[in-house]
Amino acid sequence: NAPAAVPALAVRAVHSAEQSCGRVIGLNAAVPGGVLWLQRHGLLAYPAGSRLVLQHLANHHQLLLDHHQTVTAVVASTDEQLIATATGAGGAAGSSSSEICVWDIASRSLRCALRQHPFGCHLLAFSADSCWLASVGGKEVVVWNLDTGAPTAIGKTKQSVCSLAWLPLHPVPQFITAGGDGLLLWSLQPQYLEQRQLTLPAPECMMAAAATTATGGEPCTAVATAASSGSPSAFAQATRDWQRGGNHEQQPEDGVWMQQAASTAFVSEESGAVWQLTLGGGRVSGCAKVAQLPAGEAATHLQWSQPAAALVIGTSQGRMLRVHLAQHRSSSGGGGWQQRQLLLDGPITTLQLDPQLLQEGVVGCGAGTVWYVHLLQQQMVPLLAAHTGRVTQLKDLSGPSGMAPAAPGDKHAGLGGASSCCKGNGLVASVTEDGWLALWKTDSHQQVTCRQQASGSVLEHAQHLCTQTVFKPPFP
Repeated sequence: NAPAAVPALAVRAVHSAEQSCGRVIGLNAAVPGGVLWLQRHGLLAYPAGSRLVLQHLANHHQLLLDHHQTVTAVVASTDEQLIATATGAGGAAGSSSSEICVWDIASRSLRCALRQHPFGCHLLAFSADSCWLASVGGKEVVVWNLDTGAPTAIGKTKQSVCSLAWLPLHPVPQFITAGGDGLLLWSLQPQYLEQRQLTLPAPECMMAAAATTATGGEPCTAVATAASSGSPSAFAQATRDWQRGGNHEQQPEDGVWMQQAASTAFVSEESGAVWQLTLGGGRVSGCAKVAQLPAGEAATHLQWSQPAAALVIGTSQGRMLRVHLAQHRSSSGGGGWQQRQLLLDGPITTLQLDPQLLQEGVVGCGAGTVWYVHLLQQQMVPLLAAHTGRVTQLKDLSGPSGMAPAAPGDKHAGLGGASSCCKGNGLVASVTEDGWLALWKTDSHQQVTCRQQASGSVLEHAQHLCTQTVFKPPFP
């Protein structure tokens, strides 16, 4: 099974004859950008099966938001007031379309449910002012008006889209998509959604003709703007005023700073090149290469900070690169040099750092792990982990014997109630169908083992399928 479909391990609290889910261990690791760091609320938000988990970083307390089907996409607004989630198709009763839910973070209440994509939705993005939501499912791009809860415009692409970023401070709402069609600029016109191909100008940024697609653009893997990188809240109000014809009260120097940020974007190509673009008049007016990744390595996520003059690149080989951008740009756009790097345990699937300095934040990997990282201090601390396959056995290690009968294939086998799991050592062991054995702390949902036998850890990838586990009872 794909990691996104792997069921999370639910630790159930038993109340008389009824059961309710009290805690969840694991997450949907394959969801791009699936782990959100909500700094203002002190929360981590991530999908686990058909639930969105809101976990307090201080005490590991969880709040669960239920969905009809497996959560396939999740995003937060820049002001951290809203979260949008999407599920696979066939979620709502009587509807075969994917269900997009918009949640109020403060009240944990459902604001609206949106249905349009018949084949599921894999990508979501809020505009800088949180008035619009863009969703991508298959080759369909939809823009939603969050005031009315209705789709405002629908567009089509020839190839799949893997990244989307809104542009702030434009009189007409605009966003950029990156994917198999290259780089596309979308503008929300009164009656339709306009699409333009963005190509890099010659000669400084000429792309190899052999690598271009039929649409004139090399396949792109990620795109970032000030809005997608956690732009300051000033962008949100200025964007609202601009689009409504008002006069925002910014100091002249602040206005220049914001205009420069609003006209800048970063894009990575399948070939490993990462470019800084200057946009104007619906086209690319300038560009410069800021990084070139080795052959076979591509960027999966980009995050940019104008105050820090830095760009962080997450790659398909598990590397995080922090590139310092040149302050004095040439006519072609700039350049940069590598400043820091970290190597994680799998392709980068989530990248969310503090938007001002780009020094610390949360990173998710395709290996199913989520880390707190500090780039400048070269620190990595594990936060969460996912199961590597379907769970076939569970053991509650908090009881007197440390054992519970388990039947292979029963996803709830050997699982005691939360009242027993949270006493004693608070450990649960899980075995997956691909032979992995893991120990979990039920109070923090962290794995207490590592991937190789070292320092007393016990997680090993067996040469043959693990079919039974026995744990020695603790001594008195």
